[in-house]
Amino acid sequence: MPRGPLRDRVLLPLTAPCSKGNDLPSAGSFLPILGGDLLLDALNRHLRESSADAFQGTTMLPHIAFLVKAPVLWHNKPMQTFQSILKEIDQLFAGYQARRPLSPDEQAARYAKLRLEWTYHSNAIEGNSLTLSETQFYLREGLTSEGKPFTDYVAAKNHAEAIDWLFDYAKGRKPITEGFIKDLNALLHKGITTQSALGWGGERIAREISPGAYKTRPNHVLTLSGEIHHYVDPLQVHGEMEKLVEMIGAEEGKKHPVELSAAVHYEFTRIHPFDDCNGRGARLLLNLILMRAGFPPIVIKIEERRRYIEALEAGDQGKREPFYVFVAEHVRQSLQ
Repeated sequence: MPRGPLRDRVLLPLTAPCSKGNDLPSAGSFLPILGGDLLLDALNRHLRESSADAFQGTTMLPHIAFLVKAPVLWHNKPMQTFQSILKEIDQLFAGYQARRPLSPDEQAARYAKLRLEWTYHSNAIEGNSLTLSETQFYLREGLTSEGKPFTDYVAAKNHAEAIDWLFDYAKGRKPITEGFIKDLNALLHKGITTQSALGWGGERIAREISPGAYKTRPNHVLTLSGEIHHYVDPLQVHGEMEKLVEMIGAEEGKKHPVELSAAVHYEFTRIHPFDDCNGRGARLLLNLILMRAGFPPIVIKIEERRRYIEALEAGDQGKREPFYVFVAEHVRQSLQ
């Protein structure tokens, strides 16, 4: 699950451990390394090559320095809290509303761009092989490229149609029910009856799925740390989904839309109620909550996949703030 390329040069201390209370190392003690993955590789290599005795009574440096245009700067600015970002969002939202309505031409152009990028990135996060241009060409002309699975094109068409339906549904202020969520999953699966899965021997197999029906077999995922994370047991899905839609009905209009949308996304992925398309469904539900409150949808890009998954995994460890911050940052960006 690669992270997108970093534009900044990342500097790693030549001597990673330091005694507690020591001053920060000088600029001359840094080794430039390019890219987040190379940084992690170098750090792991440094730890393997260092003796265990060298690390007794020490702590790893909590900072990473970034070289941008100026000399070495310490990147020790604390991450903004969720509540502080919400305050910025509320201020930006007033300006966003003041710029509405858009002209019909501008509205159509923005919708076409959103529909394309949302479809491409949401599918790419789940492993769809189509490029942005291939997705655009297929949605516009209906033509495919040689060598790509046809199911990837079907998934693109289905997702684009799901966005269209979502916008219509948001206008009507209809309640978000289990039936609606099942219909949304069925639409994402239209024309797709199997999914690629790993067999017990590690081989790729085609497994039948039931579009729009809750899962009947357990599902799990291999986390970034290499551990297996199990989702809610199939026997508990109906009860958990009942609680989710009840929460939406009770909290919509009371809780801040950004907080509610993040909570709904997290809970949906925690349950993982369907055989497939749970991630795409979660992002659609998140945006539906935002749109019903007058906010523009957000697009989580493929380049942000690692941080997105890391934030969700933090929630599984009882720390939801990173994911809430992740969502809030995207809402703030969409309003600017």
